[in-house]
Amino acid sequence: MAIEIFPTSRLNAFLSFRRDEIRFLLRSLNAISSNGFARVELKSKLNELTFNNIMRMIAGKRYYGDEL
Repeated sequence: MAIEIFPTSRLNAFLSFRRDEIRFLLRSLNAISSNGFARVELKSKLNELTFNNIMRMIAGKRYYGDEL
């Protein structure tokens, strides 16, 4: 028997959270590159995005980032 942690219906319910987190990421990247091209450590940004998505689904709060 398989146990689903996040069934499709529940993932669909969190669509707005995922959209918000993508917006936060894009705003952050835009701020970093506001003066032109800039190097960005994407690994840490994507880890932050993933962690915040999971935490918002579980606890309802963001835990990393400038816009807390």
